[in-house]
Amino acid sequence: MAIKTLKPTKPAEKVPDPMEFIEARSAPKELEPASEPEADTRKSQRFFVYMDKPLLARIDRECRRRGGIGRSVLLRQLAAEHLPE
Repeated sequence: MAIKTLKPTKPAEKVPDPMEFIEARSAPKELEPASEPEADTRKSQRFFVYMDKPLLARIDRECRRRGGIGRSVLLRQLAAEHLPE
């Protein structure tokens, strides 16, 4: 016959009072002031552009026509050619 041992019970955790939260009586934690973001030293940044399928097909055709270059290369080239300085 096995002897059962009782496991020690954990001390009761303090349950926060919801009314303190609602009435904002609980002391807020001190927030550290936000540090200034460091200057970005990269030469470029990524961003997403969503395009519909017909436009994407036109871009792919132009990429193939220009020797199989990638979409991003084509878009950068077109932007450099057509945007003023």
